[in-house]
Amino acid sequence: MQSSDHSQSLSPSQRMISSCAGALFASVLITPFDVVKTRIQAGQKLVGNDRIFYFRNCVLNEVCPICPDGPTVCEHKLTMSGRATAMETALNIAKSEGKFALWTGLSPTLLMVVPATMIYYTGYDIIKDKIALRLGSYKDILAPMIAGVTARTTAVLILSPFELMRTKIQAKERHTYKEMTGFVRNAVKQNGVLSLWRGLGPTLLRDVPFSACYWTGYEYCKRKFSKSMGDKNRNFNNFAAGALSGSIVAAATTPFDVVKTRLQVDMGENFAENQKIPSTWSVIRDIWKLHGWNGLFAGLTARIAKITPACAVMIGSYEFCKDFFAKRNDARF
Repeated sequence: MQSSDHSQSLSPSQRMISSCAGALFASVLITPFDVVKTRIQAGQKLVGNDRIFYFRNCVLNEVCPICPDGPTVCEHKLTMSGRATAMETALNIAKSEGKFALWTGLSPTLLMVVPATMIYYTGYDIIKDKIALRLGSYKDILAPMIAGVTARTTAVLILSPFELMRTKIQAKERHTYKEMTGFVRNAVKQNGVLSLWRGLGPTLLRDVPFSACYWTGYEYCKRKFSKSMGDKNRNFNNFAAGALSGSIVAAATTPFDVVKTRLQVDMGENFAENQKIPSTWSVIRDIWKLHGWNGLFAGLTARIAKITPACAVMIGSYEFCKDFFAKRNDARF
């Protein structure tokens, strides 16, 4: 993040404002990629317990295309060999539902991203500054790793229900917010309030390693870029370091993102009352058995296309605003 001398001069409110600046712009920018990624990942589950699912314009449907007028239970199975690419998925969604459908779920995204970013980035900065002096020669590695894990875990625990609602809204064609509230009521009735944190396990398995590796990689890349290009290119260094670190870690954590999407899309629909919700590892095993590596890394292109600019914009704008406030604070004294 910012150098310690500047960082120490910033108030918590200035850090929060800095984190919100990029959150708003990044949310609008990345939502289409998130919709495409969710549609691809949700569409993998072609055969349910009693129903068959298939892709039409890369949208999850529940009517068998082979016998559309027949029973809801059939034995026809479709393969994923013809699965659309990320670009084809985006074009098909825009064509069949309208171009603004690519921003489906923007409202819950903003409700989630803005407070999550405030908690995440501000928490990371404060924790990193507090523990860095105690870690000695290991501070460059351990400080960002510990701070990133702690801040991200806190944000995920608080805002997981908003993530669940956003995923369900984006997963199917023309999901209304009224239907969404129905799903929530149904899930709470069937499995209790804790069902709103469904997918928390794979979310933590995705986000905790992501945060540990992302912040460590970001700090490392920023130091290297600063040495090679100097502080005159500080904004570019921050932007490039965020993009590079984010893209690599996003690819590595994709399988847990697939599992999270699968669990959350099913919420309130496919499980009878008191039926046990499948574990993270059982879902991974089922995906591997049915689709192999392609299944575990479904939506990889869309995820990288989403995460890379999001990390670059978020960290770039955050550092820029921090520099602005630091200079403003210095001018007062």
